[in-house]
Amino acid sequence: MTAFIINFLTGKWHLGVYQKYHPIFRGFDFYYGLPYSNDMGCTDTPGYNKPMMSPCCHDNVSLREPSTGSCSKSDAVPLYHNASIIEQPVDLVTLASRYGDMATKFITAAAKQDAPFLLYVAFAHMHVPQNHAANFTNSSRHGPFGDTLRELDHTVGTILSALEESGVTNDTLVFFTADNGPWETKCNLTGSKGPFIGKWQRTTGGGGGTGKFTTWEGGHREPAIAYWPGHIAANQTSNALASALDMFPTFASLAGSELPSDRQYDGIDLTDILLGKNITGHSWLFHPNSGAGQPSWALNALRIGQYKIFYQTAPASDCSGPKGKVQQHDPPLIFDLFTDQEEGEPLGPSHPMYKELVQTAATLSSEMADSIAHDKTSTANYKSDKSASPCCDSQHVCCRCDG
Repeated sequence: MTAFIINFLTGKWHLGVYQKYHPIFRGFDFYYGLPYSNDMGCTDTPGYNKPMMSPCCHDNVSLREPSTGSCSKSDAVPLYHNASIIEQPVDLVTLASRYGDMATKFITAAAKQDAPFLLYVAFAHMHVPQNHAANFTNSSRHGPFGDTLRELDHTVGTILSALEESGVTNDTLVFFTADNGPWETKCNLTGSKGPFIGKWQRTTGGGGGTGKFTTWEGGHREPAIAYWPGHIAANQTSNALASALDMFPTFASLAGSELPSDRQYDGIDLTDILLGKNITGHSWLFHPNSGAGQPSWALNALRIGQYKIFYQTAPASDCSGPKGKVQQHDPPLIFDLFTDQEEGEPLGPSHPMYKELVQTAATLSSEMADSIAHDKTSTANYKSDKSASPCCDSQHVCCRCDG
């Protein structure tokens, strides 16, 4: 079965810009957003960051002269509308409100057509550099981070209001989540890990950050909210083990669309869990290291039920500066997350589950390696090339243009 749905992406893409890698060639009918993170180039409104970023230079600075340090001549962050750059550098101060406006207009138009739709909103908030509209300044007790978070909350609210005003709230599943834990080198410009502090790393592993870039719970465990009045019961919390990888098969299932059968999928359909018909999610889930470990993206940790198994521990940098080293563990470290959310006290060999968990983890690791070797795979190329940088006018400093 094929589902005919209008698809719109507003926000960060970061999966390629040119030709077949651009969002409008990857299933989205409309696109309005940034091709990568909002710190991957200069802007005229650098906002709040640690360290602070320099604003883009203007054309009174020669392209041939070296940078002075007071401004940046790097290619500015562009804003795309479909396949065209409409603003470079993007105005980050007004970006969140424009994302909200585009999203609400799309919802209104789709509802008038009585057309099913997928709306994916990938905010620049709360990534650095942080910016917000002037009316949110000093709106919180937590400085620029809190003010920016207030604007994010407001913008999400305008999107939910658009669903209500268009009469499609009860027909729309809203899923809200994030992609990683706090970026701790940003100090007061980052969020909280709550109880997921990676205590072993801090007390035994030599210190360092246990948020973004790491496989500690503070790096990978994210808040998630599913909202669908009339279908999902309010004020409920699920302990089912789930992943962002599950969104694709879940949305496809709800849309009545069959997935291609020529590949394996790491995600599962969460429909029954969301609707309260099942409480069981993944029985196991791998955690690829996200930059702190070695090599990057290797599967050095996994979750089995309530247990977390580490073959390698690795810290990220944090506000304090020094950090511990990458450590290999054979046998692995094992934590019971039901009784030890801080990941502070690894289970000893005398624990009744220890031997079984070590054996199960080894079997799953071997099976996953074999699956990766024989399935459809792709390899990311992180090399940079000046000619591949999006630029609407190379004759101007920072590719400056207004579309």
